[in-house]
Amino acid sequence: MDSRQNYHPTDQPPVSQAALDTPIDPPAAAPGSRWKAWAGRVDAFTEWASDCLNPLVVKETRQALKSRQFTLWFLLLLVGCWVVTIGGVALLGPGVRYGAAGGVLFSAYYCVLLFPLLVVAPFAAFRSVAAEQDENTRDLLTVSTLSPAQVVQGKLASAAVQVGIYFSALAPCLAFTYLLRGVDVMTIVMLLAYAVLNSLGLSMVGIFLASAFRQKFSQVFISIILIGILFSNFWGGSVLGASLVQFGGMVPEEGLGTMIAYSATTFATSFAILYFGAVALNSFPSSNRSTALRVAASVQHAFYLGWMVCLWGASGMDDDVAQAMGVLACCYWWIGGAMLTSESPVLSSRVRRSLPTTGLGRTFGAWLTPGPGTGYFFVLSNLAIVMATALGMMLYHSQSVDIYTIVMLLVAISYVAAYLGVGKLLIGLARAVTPVTAGACVLIHLLLLLAGSAAPFLIQINMQSLRYLDYSFLQLTNPFWTVGGMGAGAISDDELIVVVAAVGSAAACAVLLNIRPTWRELHQGAAATPERVLAELAALNPAPAEAPKSPWDEPAPG
Repeated sequence: MDSRQNYHPTDQPPVSQAALDTPIDPPAAAPGSRWKAWAGRVDAFTEWASDCLNPLVVKETRQALKSRQFTLWFLLLLVGCWVVTIGGVALLGPGVRYGAAGGVLFSAYYCVLLFPLLVVAPFAAFRSVAAEQDENTRDLLTVSTLSPAQVVQGKLASAAVQVGIYFSALAPCLAFTYLLRGVDVMTIVMLLAYAVLNSLGLSMVGIFLASAFRQKFSQVFISIILIGILFSNFWGGSVLGASLVQFGGMVPEEGLGTMIAYSATTFATSFAILYFGAVALNSFPSSNRSTALRVAASVQHAFYLGWMVCLWGASGMDDDVAQAMGVLACCYWWIGGAMLTSESPVLSSRVRRSLPTTGLGRTFGAWLTPGPGTGYFFVLSNLAIVMATALGMMLYHSQSVDIYTIVMLLVAISYVAAYLGVGKLLIGLARAVTPVTAGACVLIHLLLLLAGSAAPFLIQINMQSLRYLDYSFLQLTNPFWTVGGMGAGAISDDELIVVVAAVGSAAACAVLLNIRPTWRELHQGAAATPERVLAELAALNPAPAEAPKSPWDEPAPG
């Protein structure tokens, strides 16, 4: 009889509690499985990162690296590096072991590196945007799911990748020059940072210019100007590099930090303005193109005032510094005002949906909304801040006010208010008759300023009785001669009274005439978002599913 027929579980010997508590060791891992798991995690991360990347970056980078232009310049960079290495070592001879030859070789390597960074990469970024217009693909990018900011970021990132490849090819040679002595680490770091940042800044300039000028004939003209700018930067960077390597020890350390901080803030704010400008130029005409630019310009203006106040205080409250601060601010805001007052006075439904709806938002955000009237008073408010800053500094340091400097600033601001106000009114009259583009509006401002400045200048230099006068009332419409004459002290007190009265009256009339159109702009009001748009946004951005908070909230299996 089979013994299994009489088997019962209770017949087994009891198992001790210690045996039950003993953990069971997992099976030993196969050799190399840990590295395979680590490689799998790296692959998963790279796949996730590639999905997060801007698709335009991948497309532009792949297209640029496969192009003949990149291959040619990269090979020329390697050839130039090889020539400098072999030629430099051959010329220096056995003395390379004992002398400080690193500075000479670094200057040569730096010139080789600067050409692709400051000429090739920025011009490639310009041509990348211009080619979208030549191949009729710019409209396709506009209607794609990519935002205008992603388009600009993709073009800029492609240029940055090329800069990184050029830079990495020459990095071993730069380290080689440090080992040869003759150049310190700080000089190398500063010059390389200058080269990289300058390359990115010039690439942003190229993207902005290609976005602003879309016609074929204008792109040819702008490309010639851009090439001149790029070669000028290349020459200046080469001279700067050689000078710092040779005379770097003579640079005073006291103002070096201040100079670097000033350069960094100027570069960052200018880069932001160019970036937001390129984004606006690649946006729909009905979108809000102005608010980001106004914020960036205000930030740059704030940094400018801060640095000028520091310079004014360090100079012992020199009046020339205050006058230069006001005149430069007026020039800056006339250029900005010529663009801001060229915007359309009618806000689209898309822009009106983004307007602030609260009373506090409308009070403080009104001048940031698009429109020529709001842009005009936005410029005047920033110039009023310049005047308030000058008055505050005078009262804080000397407990008194330099009347002549304040009057000069007032006259300069009045010229800006008058010319921008009259130009805005002329643009409004022209728009009542025919459609006027933004470029034509800027041209109207420029022609108005040239007519008011060049006409009296030509008349005075061609009249025998007025040719040798330091100043005549014929130049009342000429801001350059009038403000320059005030700075040089060429205007008498009696003439100054007439100048202040005439220019101030013209500015006041221009401001008063622009109040009503601006009032109509401000009363367009915010618009509610249509239900159709809300439904489309909800479909594009669905709300995440609510996760169960406890085991009882989980769905039943099956």
